[in-house]
Parts: sequence; structure tokens; C-alpha cells
Amino acid sequence: MADHDDLRRLLTNPRETLDLELKEWIDPQKPEGKAKIAKGCLALRNNDGGRLVIGFTDAGQPATDNVPSNVREVFHNDVVQSIVSSYAADPFTVDVVFVELNGREYPVISVPSGVRTPVAAKADLKDPNDPTGRKFLVRDHVIYVRSVNSNNMVSSTDARKGDWARLTTLCFNNREADIGGFVRRHLAALDFKSLAALVPAFAGMLHRPSAGERAVEELNRGRGCFDAAARRRQMRIPNVGFRESVIIVDGEFPPQTTTVSFRDKLLRSAPSHTGWPPWVDLWGTTDEEWRPRVFENGWESLVQNMNPATAFLGPHLDFWRMEPRGVFYHIRALEDDLATSRGLQPLTVLDFLLQISRTAEVISTGLSFGQTLGCDTTKTSLLFGFRWTRLRGRALVSWVEPSRWFRTTGAAEQDEFVTSVVVPLETPPTGIAPHVGNFVQELFALFGGREVEQRVVEQIVSDTVQRRM
Repeated sequence: MADHDDLRRLLTNPRETLDLELKEWIDPQKPEGKAKIAKGCLALRNNDGGRLVIGFTDAGQPATDNVPSNVREVFHNDVVQSIVSSYAADPFTVDVVFVELNGREYPVISVPSGVRTPVAAKADLKDPNDPTGRKFLVRDHVIYVRSVNSNNMVSSTDARKGDWARLTTLCFNNREADIGGFVRRHLAALDFKSLAALVPAFAGMLHRPSAGERAVEELNRGRGCFDAAARRRQMRIPNVGFRESVIIVDGEFPPQTTTVSFRDKLLRSAPSHTGWPPWVDLWGTTDEEWRPRVFENGWESLVQNMNPATAFLGPHLDFWRMEPRGVFYHIRALEDDLATSRGLQPLTVLDFLLQISRTAEVISTGLSFGQTLGCDTTKTSLLFGFRWTRLRGRALVSWVEPSRWFRTTGAAEQDEFVTSVVVPLETPPTGIAPHVGNFVQELFALFGGREVEQRVVEQIVSDTVQRRM
């Protein structure tokens, strides 16, 4: 898989979220093991996809008991798929990937998105240890979901009254994606200038000059916070390019404060499309410097290890910030400048697929943040700002997927690219491709006028949202 390294990073410090469930080692041949796989996958399907990781405790630590000697055979894709098919009333496929960490392989079961109707269990599974025969591990007709309790703890459970609103919204969004895909592709792909040209009478209403200015202001402010955090850490910022993003919630929501509850409810509900999300949560890591901390009325996290000799999962540099006022900032060193092990020279290339996938993940995360804050989806919009730096002299390539045919047209002359996009909060994750296409086409044009077909953009966005990247 293209982002297999991201899954390895994820397993270094996994934490249960709505789309990530952890289970200790189980036996898929026994009723208890079958039940955990069936309920977990059904709940993740009703969450619109996610991952079930085997071999970790709820606290995110590798489990040491009952480790099978033949992990790949015990959790073979056919074994897991058979269990899911036996208990899912509406069948769906799962994919099992084995991720190596510290000399041991762990099964990662990926459940796809795209749920249109709540998936219920279609068979009972009795508890063989119950002498009365009245206890069930899985119940026929029950709909299992991923749910967050009052203590911000996540679990797979049967749907309660508080879960139905989210579940029905997910299903409706996926149905809307099928019905309204054509309309969104053609209308949402028109930027403000294009619409203004079509309807001159409304040019003043459609043109919002303050949106770009607000995005740049928050990008600059976020970059200042990153520079300050690096100085406090006495960290030298390397000579690489960066990709920055900012999310601004433009709508009303209940007052928030920089508490653990604020951080947890946002991060536990946020999607993890690639295994190493922009706002990666390393609260449970043993390295205290990587843990999120409060600074100047916001949560911050600086995660870096640029030494190839000591960076177990490869060099990386991330910084993010979350503020109760509804502003979220992220900056990451370009993967293209950190992949020297693949023979890439820093500051020479930019992978087109990564730019589409990563920015789609930011937009999807922003939609989650806005909904988790309690905004009215019909009255709230999200302003996204993106910035790439150190572009001059790079060529646009496809090194992540070398098998993909990709024609290089020329090196970039422009050193920095900034863009912004406004996305209605009611937009489903499946409907963000036109927004991604709007600005990545401008970015790609810097490289000798390169064009990427919209259908390619849509496919990469779809693969990202459905966790196939």
C-alpha cells in the first residue's frame, strides 16, 4: 500500500478513535474472537469505515498474551471476510494488511466507507460459557456502532438514541453523493471568479476578498507558532519545503476552552484516512516532547525526528495547533524532501498524488472538527487555507506510485503557492473532490503548465477518504 509507513507510525502509538478500534490477541476460531471481529467490523462499517487493529491493549500498548505463532494464517483475509459475511446483513468487503513493528506482525483490518443503510447483524452468536444459554455475544437484528461516552471513551456498542443522528447523517451523505455527484462536480468546481463572470449582478456577493486574506493571516500566525515552538525546543528547522494548512470555522458553536475534553472529543472523532493524520494524537507516547500541550490558549504538538539513523519509521516533522476559537493549523515537512532512502534529492521533486491525498485529508478532518464542535451544518462554512513553500526548481512527479504513468513537463519557477477554498459544513467527505481539484490544478500548473484530469483527482480523493491509500 502507498502509505504502509503511515500505518507503522500509527502502530507506534495507537489510540482508539471512532474509526480506529484496538483489540488484544484473539482467536478467530473461537466464539469470543468471532464476536469481536464481527461487532468491530459492523460498528466501523456503520461509522463509514475505519480500521480494527489486533494485538494492542485499549491503552495502545502491544499485547503480549496469546500471541499466535502464525499470525498471517490465523488472520488471513479469507478468515476475517468469512466472519464478517456470516454476521453482516448487508455484505461488505474487508481488507487485512499485516504491519511489522519491532519484529512482530500485527493484523490491520480495514473496513471501507460508503455505508448507505445501517448494517445490522443477521445472526445470533451465543456465549458458550453461559450455562443458561441466554447470553449472546452477537445478536441478530442489532445495529452496532462506534460511540463516544460521557468520558470521551470510544467503544463498539449497539446503537442508542444518541447515535442515530450521526448514523443517519452518514448514510444520507453517501446516498447524496450518488444522487448529487454530477451536480456537485459541475457547480462546486466553479470558483468565485467563474461564478461572478457568469452572473455579473451577483459579482459583489460572490466575491469574498476577505477569505483569502483571513487564510493568509492565520497561516502566518500558525507558522509563527511553529517557529516559536522550535525555538523553545532548541530545534533547528531544516532546509526543506513545507506544506501548511489552516481550518477556520465560520459559524456559531458552543463556547470551548483548552481542556483535555476539547482536545479529546475532536481528535477521537477525527478521521484517520492515511494512518498518520495531520493532527496526529501522540498523547500516550513515551516521548514527552511529542505530547500535545497547552500554549497561549491552544493545544500544540511538535513531532520531529530528522535523523535517518534514529528515526525508526523514517524522518518526519509535523506541528499542529488547535484553538477553541475554531482555528486549526498544521505544517509538515514535504515527504519528498525526507525520502532520501528512496533515492530522492531534497528540493528537487513534488509528488502530485501526495498533494491531492493530504489536502483531501485536511478537508475531511475540517468537516469532522466543525461537526464535533456542534455547529449548525446548514449555516456553517469552513475556510481552508493551504500553502506550499520551496517549490522553485522542483519537478512534478509520481514517486509514491512509480507504476503510474506520469509525464513531467518542467520545473517550477515560483517558490511559494498559497490558495484558499470555502467548503459548506454540510458537504459530505465524498463530495470534496471538486474543491480539492480547484486549487491543486493551480498548484500543478506551476510545473510547466501541467494538467491532471479531474477524474484522476476524484479517484485519488475517493481512495483517500475510503482509506485505500
